[in-house]
Amino acid sequence: MSEYTSYKYEQDISTFFVVLLFLLGGYFAFTRILKINPLTKELDPGAYGRQCGKIVGTCNDITAISCRADHGGPLYYVNNKTGVMLGRCGGDCLNGVCDPNTCPPRLWTCKKVKY
Repeated sequence: MSEYTSYKYEQDISTFFVVLLFLLGGYFAFTRILKINPLTKELDPGAYGRQCGKIVGTCNDITAISCRADHGGPLYYVNNKTGVMLGRCGGDCLNGVCDPNTCPPRLWTCKKVKY
């Protein structure tokens, strides 16, 4: 193998790894933005805020996400399929107005909740 051929081979390998790292980094950055992971189709509780991250219950197609609700933070009710927030309980109310009709949402009909 000539010196030029080995250099070209090393360049190809390093280019491959740079592209691979770029793709992996892009995937992880992209999934942090999305509320639903495109590959696993699972809801990402951390996408709703820095202190959010704990799923505390599931009923039908609704998931309850705690954002330190046990310490005065909000509890979000979100749709499992779309990631759309259906209700927000506790914590500071948006614009100082709390809507008691959204907590829990009307679709939350389960007597027993899966944790």
